[in-house]
Amino acid sequence: SYPLTQADIDAGVVDNTAGVSGTAPDNGPVTDTASATAQLARVPALRLTKTAIHQDTNGNGAADVGEPVTFTFSVTNTGNVTVTNVEIEDPGVTLSGSPIASLAPGATDSSTYTASYPLTQDDIDAGSMSNTARVKGSAPDSSEVSDSASASVSLAGTAGIGLVKSGTYQDTNGNGVVDLGDAIAYGFSVENQGNVTLTDIEVTDPGVSVSGGPLASLAPGVTDSTTFSALYMLTQADIDAGKVDNSAEVEGVPPGNGGTGTPVSASSDVSVPLERKPAISLTKTGAYVDANGNGVADAGDTISYSFVVTNT
Repeated sequence: SYPLTQADIDAGVVDNTAGVSGTAPDNGPVTDTASATAQLARVPALRLTKTAIHQDTNGNGAADVGEPVTFTFSVTNTGNVTVTNVEIEDPGVTLSGSPIASLAPGATDSSTYTASYPLTQDDIDAGSMSNTARVKGSAPDSSEVSDSASASVSLAGTAGIGLVKSGTYQDTNGNGVVDLGDAIAYGFSVENQGNVTLTDIEVTDPGVSVSGGPLASLAPGVTDSTTFSALYMLTQADIDAGKVDNSAEVEGVPPGNGGTGTPVSASSDVSVPLERKPAISLTKTGAYVDANGNGVADAGDTISYSFVVTNT
């Protein structure tokens, strides 16, 4: 018997020659040889395993644009022949590593190749990132042997929105007095406070008519202060109160599984003080009344007074 070597299996064949010799009755030598060839089944195969991990570099518990997803690759020779020039291809990531010169049957390489990928906003909005890599190598007969593997990582999405409402008194007639016809101009600053894109953003305010919007989309960290505005005309009740209190609400829609997610909202209150200038004037007039009509002022005649009171 003969114990096979890996070189034999890689070659796919074992050739062997035997010789026989003996002595004839006349004492002469008798010899012969015979060869045998055994064909060996070669089964080249590779298995690729890929893993992905999101690196939360700022430690905020959420996925942010530019944070890396790191990939590791394990290549196993699951066949019975040596595979050479083992190489991983992954066009979607930045790959590090060089071809593995040789990988014996049963051997695994988990250190030669690594990869990194910077997250995009589209990845975060989608809630996950997936990627497929391919490994290839050469069998002893120069044929290609390959495998592919995918890896995905879930990305934590946090939807949040903020609203800051401002109000500015406008002395419409320029008389320096708060009166009817004057107005309050309202501004609205909307901020995306989460890590996912918000869409269909609207500001509502039951106290005024809001102009502008809806805002089609707002990226994380971005503030919009120009889309929404409102103008409110003062009433006498406002002036008497010395202020105008008002509240507004903003709502936006985050991405969700297969479509849109649950809307997020925020509110903001603002109080605009109004200067009150209470003033009153009194005009008094007096008229002599000749009660007895004698044309002479005498006892019993009167003076009639009238008063005009004006809220100035």
